[in-house]
Amino acid sequence: QEKRYLANIAYEQLESYAEVGNIKEGEACKVLAENSDRNSIIVQQIERAISINESTVVFACTVDHVIALVALCRAKNLEVDFVIGEVPQAKRIDIFNRFKSGALKVIINHELLSTGVDLPNLNRLIITRPIGSAILYSQVIGRALRGPKNGGNETNTIVNIKDNDTLYPEINLLYQSFTNQFRQ
Repeated sequence: QEKRYLANIAYEQLESYAEVGNIKEGEACKVLAENSDRNSIIVQQIERAISINESTVVFACTVDHVIALVALCRAKNLEVDFVIGEVPQAKRIDIFNRFKSGALKVIINHELLSTGVDLPNLNRLIITRPIGSAILYSQVIGRALRGPKNGGNETNTIVNIKDNDTLYPEINLLYQSFTNQFRQ
């Protein structure tokens, strides 16, 4: 970070007050995806990102959650697009090109953008889902780590919904570790 190869990270944690109890990750993702109050909080964050002109990637709970969030955003006339497995490669390339040029500010996905995609102009990540794997979580937040000397930004923001980490006490330590590392 000091040499500007990695971005500084501003870390925001949102409270959704959603409760899922003691269930497995996949089931928790379904429950959280269907919580309308929680989805309103997510859409407000997307609206905020667009209003402050920040290129944003949203990691949704499930593929159905991706579609639901896109529908909620479009109902509010928020220009967003999405990438899921069924999106043809040509359409994905178009979405990525619009995002890289700044014509599109928000891409919503489930897991596809966690690895193998170069989005250097990313300003903000919104993580709406529990991620029970330290490796996958590090790959997801890696989307926001590109600094100016790597074609990225001086500072990026990672927004995490607090209920994401309540299912995983051991992962909670991981989140806290990452949070402490990124504090400026």
